[in-house]
Amino acid sequence: MGKPVFLYLILFFIATISKTKAIALKDSSILNLTNLIQNKDTFVEQKELYLSLIKKKLDNSTENLNLKFELQKQLSSSYASYKSDSAIYYAKKNLELANKLQSPNWILETELDLSLHYLVAGMYIDSKDILDRIPIQKLNNHLKIKYLDAQKNFFKFYA
Repeated sequence: MGKPVFLYLILFFIATISKTKAIALKDSSILNLTNLIQNKDTFVEQKELYLSLIKKKLDNSTENLNLKFELQKQLSSSYASYKSDSAIYYAKKNLELANKLQSPNWILETELDLSLHYLVAGMYIDSKDILDRIPIQKLNNHLKIKYLDAQKNFFKFYA
């Protein structure tokens, strides 16, 4: 057998194995997705249980305002990909608390969170209004990154 024929056979063999592996990988991905869809109710129950535990902690944190802020932030973040109206609700509660405590960083951070929640909810103008009134020069590095990410997401969603 000549060298070219041998090389073609090896290439054919490798291509066949690769195609078979790709099909098997695709089938396993479909099975995984099907399994996830079938267990959707379980995931929703777990999420609701997690959220109810945070809400109970929040109910018990009336004295500790730092803890209250963190728990509301956690709820807002947890609801972000699940129920945008609830994410907005808890972000607004945090904004009230941050204003009450006159904490500039908390105010700015919460406004950025609220802006992102508005984007997810399709409230683009409200989101842009918040971003336009945030003074970027007053932001620390962490908040600058969050601000620029919010701006990027605004243009991605709104474009």
